[in-house]
Amino acid sequence: MNKKEIELLAPAKNLEQGKIAINYGADAVYIGATLFSARQAAGNSLQDIEQLALYAHRYNAKVFAAVNTLLKDDEIESANKLCHQLYQLGVDALIIQDFGLLELGMPDIPIHASTQMHNYNIDYIKFLENIGISRAILAREMSLEQIKNVSQSTKLELEAFVFGALCVSFSGRCNFSQVYKGRSGNRGECAQLCRMKYNLMDDKGRYIDKDKYILSLKDMDNSDYIPQLIQSGICSFKIEGRLKDSVYIKNICSYIRKKIDMYLNNNPEYIKSSNGNTEIAFVPDPYKSFNRGLSNYFLLGRNEGLRNELTPKSLGKRLGKISSIEKDRIIIDTNEKIVNGDGLCLFVDSELIGFYVNKVVDNKVKIAEGINFKKGQIIYRNNDLEFEKFLSNDKSIRKIAVDIRIEFIAEGINIYINNNYNHQYIKSVILEFEKAQNQESAKNNIIKQFNKTGDSIFRINQIIIDNNVEMPHIPISELNKIRRELFEDFSNYILSEYKRENGREIKSDTYPEKNLDYSYNVINRYAEQFLKRCNVEQIEYGLEVNTLKKDIKLMTTKMCLKYEYGLCPKYSGKSLNSSEILYLEDKINRYALEFDCKNCEMIIKTDV
Repeated sequence: MNKKEIELLAPAKNLEQGKIAINYGADAVYIGATLFSARQAAGNSLQDIEQLALYAHRYNAKVFAAVNTLLKDDEIESANKLCHQLYQLGVDALIIQDFGLLELGMPDIPIHASTQMHNYNIDYIKFLENIGISRAILAREMSLEQIKNVSQSTKLELEAFVFGALCVSFSGRCNFSQVYKGRSGNRGECAQLCRMKYNLMDDKGRYIDKDKYILSLKDMDNSDYIPQLIQSGICSFKIEGRLKDSVYIKNICSYIRKKIDMYLNNNPEYIKSSNGNTEIAFVPDPYKSFNRGLSNYFLLGRNEGLRNELTPKSLGKRLGKISSIEKDRIIIDTNEKIVNGDGLCLFVDSELIGFYVNKVVDNKVKIAEGINFKKGQIIYRNNDLEFEKFLSNDKSIRKIAVDIRIEFIAEGINIYINNNYNHQYIKSVILEFEKAQNQESAKNNIIKQFNKTGDSIFRINQIIIDNNVEMPHIPISELNKIRRELFEDFSNYILSEYKRENGREIKSDTYPEKNLDYSYNVINRYAEQFLKRCNVEQIEYGLEVNTLKKDIKLMTTKMCLKYEYGLCPKYSGKSLNSSEILYLEDKINRYALEFDCKNCEMIIKTDV
């Protein structure tokens, strides 16, 4: 029976963190080159990407290169050249947003459609399949039901985000940063205006809410629904976070790996897509890494609790409540151990206030000056010092279990080594040796030395020594040399056996729409040419190269403020006393809100 491969895909800020992600359970990593990767602060040299591919392929793990920014006319040929260079360096797929790259011709490599291409409806995803895309990275807003419907309508690989920060806008449909800061989110320069404070008001100037982070979403954690997502057709689970640190990568990779393996272990028709395992020495906990609170977003349909309107900062993990206050100490009711150096935080008058623990005894924490503590306040820990130290120092290496059989012959030794992934290798060593005086001791010594795998990628499952001849005496130094060479040779053999997947033929097909406005993100002539070959009739260029003066869609969101504030007629039975117009405002500008109730979406626009 052909088993379906399931992939854990993790972010790689750089070469080191890419290796860490693989060591802590990732089946694939995604990384950006110096340019065109949608994360300006996470660029990498071609040499480092090549080294990461070599490291990953020994585990049958993959490296995907992100070339997923919108490209201007004077950039796209360089970006296309970069795609061909990345292919030559050994990456396994290219993640793109700009159709212009397809017009210029891509290398023979799978192409993944970035979530910024707004992979949200069946007709569009089928179009991607028909033009030769290999995988669609689905919009975060999709429900299980929508994913299942897409899976039943296409043979494309489907990738879904499973953990990490959320954009309040549909990805690729946000012009907020571009319009007001001149920094395009579609080009890796987002100013994160959705994480700022706003007021919400009606058209009479009455405030519904004031001075809150009204658009700031909690982070996503859909890991509890991995079984349902697999059954709905997802083959790849993506962790967001190319700007996160190594402790985040170790913790979250281990956390999601554990959740995936729980399902795979009980469902033999599925298998993980890479080789080897890591034995971790800690309990993964997503609340001990950066998070603004966690939700399953729209996976189960529209629901409450998507936003954290009080702070865009990390809350960490809830410790408990202040049970009492002494002269210079607060007593926290918690089962967790608090240590000096921990970072704690709490809300004071709706503002998140943080402080370090300078002295603690039995959860009695010395009061930080300038904070108005009260009995009953909830305390969070957003920096767990012991957890951070342990993970920072943890150097776990992913291991592939191998069996070794040693055969002594007249000319020397034949060593047979194999793993569970159909890799078999024979190393022959010519040696002249004398008979060992103590046969049992010699045998045990050989087994002991070959069990020392050190920092190699291997873990010994069993060692068998043929007893056809008498055991020789081999010096420990010689045994160690043979073992090191064996592991290096077998590692290189596994790498030589690695086969990359080929790409699909890129061709044209009929685009689902005839007329495209600026929100469809066409900003170069090659993308225009490709889409016109796909029967698009009219194309308005995007705001990165086309200055529009008014009535601009700043973002389109599935998160609806009418619903969030109990004003949606469909869900609450209520309606506004005045007209259906709402506004957001900051200290400088006002933004009009429109509500597409048919599609259950909200549009934020420049105020006319």
